[in-house]
Amino acid sequence: MPGSPGRVHGPDGTPAPKRRKKTQLACAPCRARKTGCDGHRPHCRPCVSRGWQDKCQYPESVTGSRALTLVGIEKRLVSLEAKDYTAPPDGNAGHSATTLSREDEASTLSPQRFVTAPTQRDESTVDEGAHFGTSSNSEFIRDVHNVAANTNNSTDLLNEINRRSASRRQAAPCDLKDLILPPRRLADELLQTYLDLIQPVTPLLHRPTLLQQFHNLWEPASSTVQEAGSDEAVLYATMNMVFALGCQRNESFELEKRVHLGEEFYERSRKLISLELLDSYSLAVVQLLLLRAIWLFYTPHAERCWSVVSVAVRAAQAIGLDSSKLIHQRTSQLTREMRRRVWYVCIMLDRIASSTFARPLLLPRDTKVPLFAEIDDENLSSDVDREGQQENHPSRLTYNRLSLEAYKFGDKAAELRHGYTERGASMYNTAELGALADICQSVDDFEANLPPFLQNRTDKPIQYLRLQRCFELQKRNMCARLKYLKLWILRPILLQEVARETQQQTASVGAAETSRDHLARSLCRLCVHTAYEVLAELHVALSGSLRTSPWHALFFTFAAGSILIAATLIVELDVDLEAGSGKASWEQVCELFRFHTRHTSSAEHGISLLDKFRASIARRTGPPEQPISTSATTIVEDGFFQVDWQQPWDFGTEDLMSLDTSWFISQDFIF
Repeated sequence: MPGSPGRVHGPDGTPAPKRRKKTQLACAPCRARKTGCDGHRPHCRPCVSRGWQDKCQYPESVTGSRALTLVGIEKRLVSLEAKDYTAPPDGNAGHSATTLSREDEASTLSPQRFVTAPTQRDESTVDEGAHFGTSSNSEFIRDVHNVAANTNNSTDLLNEINRRSASRRQAAPCDLKDLILPPRRLADELLQTYLDLIQPVTPLLHRPTLLQQFHNLWEPASSTVQEAGSDEAVLYATMNMVFALGCQRNESFELEKRVHLGEEFYERSRKLISLELLDSYSLAVVQLLLLRAIWLFYTPHAERCWSVVSVAVRAAQAIGLDSSKLIHQRTSQLTREMRRRVWYVCIMLDRIASSTFARPLLLPRDTKVPLFAEIDDENLSSDVDREGQQENHPSRLTYNRLSLEAYKFGDKAAELRHGYTERGASMYNTAELGALADICQSVDDFEANLPPFLQNRTDKPIQYLRLQRCFELQKRNMCARLKYLKLWILRPILLQEVARETQQQTASVGAAETSRDHLARSLCRLCVHTAYEVLAELHVALSGSLRTSPWHALFFTFAAGSILIAATLIVELDVDLEAGSGKASWEQVCELFRFHTRHTSSAEHGISLLDKFRASIARRTGPPEQPISTSATTIVEDGFFQVDWQQPWDFGTEDLMSLDTSWFISQDFIF
């Protein structure tokens, strides 16, 4: 209609021709031909109509306007506000004598903090900045900037915000009296223990930088200062956690001394960097939090590790470790690879904490962050592009990549558990049992195809000998973890069959065996056989100096021992702990726990709990002195798996959860 609002009409009332909207940035072909370009991305419509998609390219940005912009205002505000912060003077902290860079990359334990001069700044500063949520004020400002410039390049703005965050960190000094180090001889021993037994399994720190920082701590001071900045506090807090972890694994110390020293180092670290007082995050802070989480897994305060892992994950997300988009194209190889390693350690500890405490995962199973490269620490470069690991030289990181890859088997089994519980079934059907058997076969194939240096082989090439101790430790860990993975996959089937056996005995009515029942019993036999293998592998390792950590050894031993006890309830499995292979394996269980009593105070409690469990089962399978009530229904949890069945023994309140979980909660020691 002529009077319609929002439409331009000519004098005669006819609609005026629609005017072409001007685009702020035209593609190269349209600019050359001086024709209209609609600015459509990735290819404008005129070029598409001519078949010029390969030629349709846009320049990086338009010529900047001299008019005052929102970005200019923001930069001006940031520069003015930065004047309110007075950074402490650079200097050396007492006997540490360590000059620290104030840059974000230089504040970490992975990039070269003391090797690089404080005046240098890596292009990866963007990467170390805040990782904004979609509704934050900073995100709004960045979006306005991108729309105004018609580009996604927000490096300048992020650098300004990073510098502002760095100034806040500099304004948080710590008292010099808190910067305490142990005697050099003790420190050397603890550091070596960490590098030999912790670093090969959890590559959290950059080895050359860690050694450089360690030696710099004992350099003579060039000047005297009255206080140290937050970077020094993070460094000392991290070193104390390295010493604490070294105490836990140093078998030359008595148990009491090991516990006392470890707790002292932990308290020093906690006093320097408290979770409640963290004002900003950096890669060094994330590394520190993850070291604390690892240490807490081995202590009576294991419940705290769940909280620390959560904070570490949030800190990692705050600096963008969970997103590959924030990595600048000119980021050094060293920075890029260390960021990826730290992020995947977050994923690993999240999974361990989740399975240990039967709690949901904090992080999704899939991540967009590329997996770290198999390049040893000494081969990482500060250059952007450089060759990787030397040819024919195996990497320490191969074990870690394969460990992460093995998670896919557990994920597949978890999906099957979730599917069968969703349909409200009491047990796996034939198809699901077949799928679980296929997963176990995949685990066996995975183990058979491991690199030679991670297998039980003696014909190893000479190039493997340079890292023989590292590979020996990794080999034992890999073998034990894959065996336990099979136990974790098969254990729910054993539990279902125990429940079915108990119900049949209660009903006193035999049922014809189906193909499903036959397959389930075969998988139960495989579960028992795997338990025998786990115990044999752990028992053999007792004679060497390179063993699985005490926590893993006891965790796997407890799982295998509890499976053997439960298997005695199924007559067809023919498991007798008083004779034959059953007796030999049970003796290995007891010997493993006795051996680790000098490493952790929880070992005695663990074997005591297994003895109690075995006695209760023996009362069930043997002639009862009095009738045993089976009317109570108990929910037994096994990770994400639940099944209702008749309780055949009197095991107290510990029946209400899985045996592993009850053991962890009821004693002094977890992880």
